[in-house]
Amino acid sequence: MYTIGRTFTFSPASLPDGYQKTGWISNTFAVEVILRSEQLEPPGLVADFTELAVLGGYLDAGLAQPSTALAEMSSTYEHLARHLFAWCVENLPLPLPELLTEVRVSGTPTAWASYHRPSS
Repeated sequence: MYTIGRTFTFSPASLPDGYQKTGWISNTFAVEVILRSEQLEPPGLVADFTELAVLGGYLDAGLAQPSTALAEMSSTYEHLARHLFAWCVENLPLPLPELLTEVRVSGTPTAWASYHRPSS
């Protein structure tokens, strides 16, 4: 099994009221997307990292702006990881949604939460 990952960072323009009390501990977030495949696609890749750029665009244009999805969701890393996993499944180009196995979210170098593809 081959595994690759790509990390994106974003800084939201505004965080939900009371975020320090309910989970957010950072103003800068790292989002790691993990893909797995038993076979490689030509020229020998699990996936082309440039195809993940749409996630970076979503983070920059969607979650990094005030009054967007981040402000409306429950302020825990777990909820953000699940939200981003679902967004990737719906918006990444094929076959990436099928290869997506995990999304991790962190606000510090030493702590993270993740959402995995449910076992079948």
